[in-house]
This record gives sequence, structure tokens and C-alpha cells, in this order.
Amino acid sequence: MEINQNVPNIQMIVSPPHDLQTWWRNIRVAHGVEVKQHLGSLMSLIGIQANKTFTKLLIEFWDPASVTFNFLDFEMTPTLEEICGFTDLPFEGRMPVLPSFISGEKFLHILGFNVYPVLRNVENDRVKFDFLFQRFGRRESFERHQGEFACDRGRWEKMRPQVFAIALLGILVFPKRAYRININLLPPVMNIFSGPDELTLVPMILAEMLRALSACSRGHNCFEGCNLLLQLWAVEHFYTRPPIMDYCIDARSRIQSHTERMRYWHGPTGAEEWYTFLVQLTGDAVQWKYPWLSGRPLVRTANLYFIELIGLEGIQPYAPLRVLRQFGVTQDVPVWSRMALHEGNYDRLVPMARVRNLQREWLNMITIGMGNESWCTPEYYAWYNVGALALLPTEDGFDGFTDYDVADWLTVEVLPLMNVNNDMYRKVVLGSVNHLIQLVEEEDPAESDEPMEEDPEEDPEWDAERDLAIEIEPEKSPEYTPAGPSKEDMEVQSEHRPTVHGIEEGPEYDPEAGWTDTEEEPEYDPGPDYDPAYDRDDNDGPTWP
Repeated sequence: MEINQNVPNIQMIVSPPHDLQTWWRNIRVAHGVEVKQHLGSLMSLIGIQANKTFTKLLIEFWDPASVTFNFLDFEMTPTLEEICGFTDLPFEGRMPVLPSFISGEKFLHILGFNVYPVLRNVENDRVKFDFLFQRFGRRESFERHQGEFACDRGRWEKMRPQVFAIALLGILVFPKRAYRININLLPPVMNIFSGPDELTLVPMILAEMLRALSACSRGHNCFEGCNLLLQLWAVEHFYTRPPIMDYCIDARSRIQSHTERMRYWHGPTGAEEWYTFLVQLTGDAVQWKYPWLSGRPLVRTANLYFIELIGLEGIQPYAPLRVLRQFGVTQDVPVWSRMALHEGNYDRLVPMARVRNLQREWLNMITIGMGNESWCTPEYYAWYNVGALALLPTEDGFDGFTDYDVADWLTVEVLPLMNVNNDMYRKVVLGSVNHLIQLVEEEDPAESDEPMEEDPEEDPEWDAERDLAIEIEPEKSPEYTPAGPSKEDMEVQSEHRPTVHGIEEGPEYDPEAGWTDTEEEPEYDPGPDYDPAYDRDDNDGPTWP
């Protein structure tokens, strides 16, 4: 585990502006149903307070090469299914929404403005939040700024929920510095609100979150992903709890009920406590699978060992095969490849041919069934601890999820050095390699109360070649003779024969005399009162007077 301690002081959303809450209250009655239909529970992020210290420390454990958080003995990353569960956004069976770059003039024109009088409010593809709130956030905003609009009040009222969605996404989900909003959010929002019900925002949200983690780990000082969702995701994984605690929560959104689920967790508070907690965190101390997670997770494409997510400002690789335990599936050595070549910024030019091809492939993703055993194999621990990225990537062409060539090599070459056997992970819910080694030490035969089985190799009279020939292939042994009872008789009498290891005792077989008992029965003694003169009946037993 390598910790990146060069992460700068990062700017991020700590709490949403008060005017955003006011805006939501003002349109909730008239447009609340429409907004929730397309944005799910994202409005609930308005009530979340960010823990900036925790998020900054968490970024220190992020590895852009593997697109995962690297802790002491395990990897973890936000998944599409988890983000979908938190946000209640439509996802299953839908394709990702596509990005698009537009000019400031076009942005203002679509919103119904007279372009040139207000064009100065758009700069470098950014528009101030306050500009949009003053013109769409209140019921009387149209009358106050009517001279700036080229549309009537009916069209203005129709645009209000979409402009609110742009503001919400631009402040909390895809944030920029100083409450500036990316005007390129307009095309995705319009496609979701006005287009057919076949598009989803979930891949774009996750893509920008992962891109922000990688950018900040490399020195960027502004987190331009949804740090509020990242915080909820991490804290709920770090709090182990019985599943019933999640099912007892009421039917509100999982963002709203987050505080109630965490009410019994006494986690770290300050920076030092959080750092110590994260450094010492092991796989047996996390909540691997959320109890409410369901469905069939997307894990890879037909040609790649990962998934390329279409972000708002770039394409981001995502490798769920490395974190199968978050789906309740046993983690083995994953097939993997270097993903850095698949990262890319649009730089104001979206590669439409590529993103449309990724969109078409979306419904043909390879999925896996959700499980309930968040374990892993000893080979995975060996693979993780020897430095997964130091090994060669998996060769192209594997159809499954596990790199069996590397797993077999680890079984033969590495696990014996770690005192770990292949069957041990079935006996315990694994936490770490140290846990396994400790288990081996506790089962040391030298300290066991059970009698040790003698090693036949220490017996000077033991002939391995001869005895193995008798045990395994008796018909090829020179000491074997087929004389004796028939095969059917031998099968019937097999219950009484001595086993190979001498566990059972019974009659022995003599090729000439047949089956004989090992001990002769003693002769019957009738006792001192027996008189042979009175023994006149036909029975074999004695007769007493």
C-alpha cells in the first residue's frame, strides 16, 4: 500500500449555497415531480454537509493506475450500481447520456435570452450560479428581468425545471470553482428531460468522480466531481452493521436516510484519527456489500477487462472486476490490463464516433450475478501483496473474470512462502494475509492435542513403491493373487475387510482356506453341574437334570 502524501489543499463543495435550497422550495410544488423523475434523489444532497478533511485523506489512498482505493490488504472503488442506489436515478436498461460542447451564445439562446445584452455573464464555458438564480429561481423573476428575455412567460416557466437541474448538477455533482456552472450541462439535461426514457446520468456522474480523484491525486487542487456522494459511499462501507439495520429505515431516499443509518457508528473525528483509521483499515473491517444492493452488476465489456465510462469532460476507465466483493462475489486474481491509454480529455472536442460506439456497446456489457459471500482467495491476497501492477497484465482474449495462469503460479510459488493453503479461505471470512498466517500458526501440529500421524517415510522398512502399488493398482503388484472369492462376494464382504490404513479390523482372507477370523472362539464350558448321561436329546447344547 502506497500513500500519496503530496495531495494539495483541495477546494471542494462543503455545503450548497442557501439560494439553491430557496430555488428548490420555490419550484417544488409546480415542478417537483418532473425534477425527481429525471434527477432521482440528487436534491437530497442539498442537506449534506461535507467533511473536507476526510475526503482529502481519502484521496491520498487513490491509485489512478488501478482506478481503486488501495488500503492495507484490499482495493475498493465506487461502482455504478452503488451510485444508482444512492441517487435513485434510472439506470438499468438505459444507455449513458452523451456530452456535447456548446457556445455561450447558443446556451443563452436556448434559455430564451436576448443573447448580446447578457453575453458578458458567460465566460470560458462558465456561468455564475447567481445569474441563473436571479432570472429563474423566483416566481417573479420573469417580470423583474423581462427585458432580458426573448421568450414569453409560458416558455420561461417550462424552462425553469431544466435550468434548476443545470444549477443543481453544476453546483453539487459537476462543480467548478466559485459556484461557476459548466454551460455544457445543458445538452445532457435537455436530452434527459425532453428525450425518450432511455438515457441515464449514472455513468457520467461516476466518470467525473473517478476523474476528479485521479486529477487531485496528481496535484490538481479542485475536486470537480461529486465529493458529497463520495463521502456517503465511503462512510457507509467503513461502518459494518447487520443488514436488518438498513432495512428498518423508512422509505425515504438513501441520501436522506444516511444519517439515520450511521447514528450508531462512532467513527473517527479529527484528521489524526481518520488517518490512523485509514492506514490500519483491513478487509475484515468494512461493509463490503450494501444490504440494499440488487440486480446484475456490469463488470466488463466483451473486448476489454474494464468499462470505459463516458464523462462530461472526458472518458474514464472503470474496473469493477477488481472489487467483486462489493457485489457479494468471491474475489480471485482478476483479469486486468493497463487502463492509462484509455483515459482522455475532450479538450472541447468530443470524439463523437468513439462515444457513440461506447454508447451502442453499453447494452451488451457482461454482467455477473449478485452474491452474498464477500470473501476472497489466498491467491488474490498474494497477488495484491506482491504488487499487482508490478506483474504483467493479463493477455488479451480471456472471456472470464479470473486470470487463472497467474493464480496457478501464485498457488505454486508464492502461497507456500506465506504459509497459506488453498482451502483455508472457505473456513473463515477473510480479513488479511496476517489473519491467515495467524490461523496457520494456531493450527500448528506441534502444539495440537491430537496425536500426530506417523510419517511412513521415517519407517526404514517401508517400501513406498511396493506399498503404493498394492494400494493404488493391486493387479500390477507381484504380491497380488486373484485367487479367492468372486468379485460379487468380495463386494458383499467389503464392509468387514481391513481398510488400506488399518482403520477397521475383521476377518482376514487366506487364499487356500478362504475368509477366517483373526481370533479363534473359545470352546463352550457347560460348568460343574453338567452330567453327560442326561444329555439324550437331539440338540447340540447340553441338558441339565
